[in-house]
This record gives sequence, C-alpha cells and structure tokens, in this order.
Amino acid sequence: MSHPRRIVIRGFLMIGMLKKLSGSDKGATAVEYGLICALIVLAAIGAITSLGTKTLAMWSNVSNAVEDN
Repeated sequence: MSHPRRIVIRGFLMIGMLKKLSGSDKGATAVEYGLICALIVLAAIGAITSLGTKTLAMWSNVSNAVEDN
C-alpha cells in the first residue's frame, strides 16, 4: 500500500507542473503555427485544384485538335 504522504507529495508536484504550464506561452505558439500551416495547406489545395482544371481544359483542346486532323 502507498503511504498517504507520497500521495500528498505527488499532488504538490502535479499542482506545480500545472502552474508551470499555465504560465507558458508554448501552447499558444503551437496553436498559432498550426493555424498558419492550415491556411498554407488550404491555399495550396486551391492552387492545385485550379491548376488541375486548367490542365484538363488544355488537354481536352489538344485531344479535339488531334481528332479534327
């Protein structure tokens, strides 16, 4: 069985860790970087989709030109 004093000590250690984390800005910075990354990914998806549509139209024109000749 564990000694009651150890439980209290662990409790104090946990409270100390939580106080340290609450004063830290690392979590907020990570969230900001995550949002920036998400915006970059969305912009890339939009650009790739647009490029794909234009490429499909170009190859359709090539196909129609080859069929006509």
